[in-house]
Amino acid sequence: MSTDHDEDPAARSPASPQTPVRIPGLASAYVMIGAVLVGLIGGMLIDRAAGTQPLWTVILSVIFIGAGVYTVYREGTKK
Repeated sequence: MSTDHDEDPAARSPASPQTPVRIPGLASAYVMIGAVLVGLIGGMLIDRAAGTQPLWTVILSVIFIGAGVYTVYREGTKK
């Protein structure tokens, strides 16, 4: 029978280090959706201000999608 007094006080301490949490599937999806939206919206705003049609939309979309894939990969391969 275990009581609260048998626990290690360091385990209950808020200052104890916690292991990093891997990105679950839904969070990975949010990262990718966010990357696509930021690239598209940012590119569209720059294109509207600069008078160029799809140039910055395509460039920023590719950059942000690549960054999203890298983030999901990096978080998924952490030990």
